[in-house]
Amino acid sequence: MDLVMDEQEYYAFLVDDVDKAQAAGDFQGAGTEQHGIAMAAKVDSTVSTKLRDGAGKKIGNTAIFNGADFYMPASGQATAWDALRMLSKELNKVSAPSLNRWVVVGPEFGDALLADRHLTEADKAGTDAVARNGLIATIKTLGFSVFTSNSVPVTAGRELIIGGAPNALDFASQLQTTEAFRHQDHIADAVRGLQVWGSVVSNPKGVVTLEADVQPGVLPSAQDTTPTP
Repeated sequence: MDLVMDEQEYYAFLVDDVDKAQAAGDFQGAGTEQHGIAMAAKVDSTVSTKLRDGAGKKIGNTAIFNGADFYMPASGQATAWDALRMLSKELNKVSAPSLNRWVVVGPEFGDALLADRHLTEADKAGTDAVARNGLIATIKTLGFSVFTSNSVPVTAGRELIIGGAPNALDFASQLQTTEAFRHQDHIADAVRGLQVWGSVVSNPKGVVTLEADVQPGVLPSAQDTTPTP
C-alpha cells in the first residue's frame, strides 16, 4: 500500500534574531520545535481520521462509566478498563503483535480510566507508575501504552478510542521551503514554511476502534447498600 503525503499546513513565527539562532545551532530544528506544538493537533486529527476509517474492527456505541466517588455503573455501562479489555481481545483474535501495542483516548475516557481501581491500584495494574504520577501510561496486564489526545474523532459527544499494534500505521512528515525574512511590521525576523505529511493504515487488522459514550453512573440505592443478613 502506497503512502501518499497528501496533507499540508503553512506555518510562520517570529524570531528576535535569525542569525543568532542559526549561530547557536540547528535553526531548522529550533523552528520545528517552535511550530510543532501548534502543528501537532492538525497532524493528530488527520491521522486519527485515517485510523478510524481504516480500522479492521469497529466496536460501536458503548456506554462507559466514569467512576466518580459514591457512584456505581448504571445498567448497561461498561468500565473504562472493560473497554480496553475489548480492544485487547479483538487484537488477540487476529493475532496482532502483542508487544508495543498502543491506545489513544480522549480526555473524557482518560478521566474515567484514571478513576478505575484497576488502574489506580498498583498491584492490579502491574505497575505503580500510573498511580504515583497520576498520568495514563503503560498497562502491563493488557499490553497497552495509553495516550491521551484532544484530537480523537468525536461524534455527538462520543469519543473514539483507537487501539493498535506495531506497524499498523505508516506515517511520514517533511518540512519544505523553510525561509527567513525581515518582518515589515515587527522589529524581528519571520520564519515561514510548509509542512507536508501523510499516513496510511497498512495493516487494518492491527487497528480496532470503540465509540465511547462516557457518562456518570448512578447513586446506589438504600437496597444496594444494605448488608445481606
